[in-house]
Amino acid sequence: MPRPERTFLRSSIVNTKKWKQQLAALRESLERAKGSLELARTIGQLGDHLRLSPDHIEEAISTLLRSLKHAEEAGDPGMLASNMIRLAVAQQYAGNHRASIGLHRSAIILIQEHNVCGLADFALQHLGKCYAEFGKIDEAAACFSEALRLREQHGDEDLINSTREAIAHLEQLQTGLTDA
Repeated sequence: MPRPERTFLRSSIVNTKKWKQQLAALRESLERAKGSLELARTIGQLGDHLRLSPDHIEEAISTLLRSLKHAEEAGDPGMLASNMIRLAVAQQYAGNHRASIGLHRSAIILIQEHNVCGLADFALQHLGKCYAEFGKIDEAAACFSEALRLREQHGDEDLINSTREAIAHLEQLQTGLTDA
């Protein structure tokens, strides 16, 4: 699959041995998972972990699609939205821009409709990253601005700093585009 020319604040594997150990632990957890909600959570975590490896991106996507099914069966809009965001990021990493943006938007709608606390800022942050990667700078800036506003309301300094870092990278990207 084609990869975007820019990768914008993507997570990646730092220690392959540790990543493989964590992957094995998640697979073991899956064997013990019971009930739709626990399956949705565990399968979602597994898919999110697989997404970190370009060699496992298709497996990540199929795994995350399974997680959506279990979240729907559990009737948990928060888990469904979380796994939609995870799938959106995996689609982004696979180069499926439209699918990623559509999933992020759907997750945001679900979060708003069900008043799911604590996820809107994550959805907006990741949607902003996706927009930035694919050259939609104004849309990215709007997402980051709203994510920062929400994160400042909650007062989590790590998340606030993460969004400020994304904004700084976006400004560097804008400068690079205007200098060219």
